[in-house]
Amino acid sequence: MKVLVLIAHPKLGSSRINRRWKEELERTQEITVHDLYKEYPNENIDIKH
Repeated sequence: MKVLVLIAHPKLGSSRINRRWKEELERTQEITVHDLYKEYPNENIDIKH
């Protein structure tokens, strides 16, 4: 089963718990992590994309 996890944290790099959670999720091949703030730093989400 494939799992998509959307992460939205404005300061993920300075968040110890959320950053660690993301790192652990990325270690699992069945889980795809999508960081919304990294993908859309200006907060203009491309809905069609």
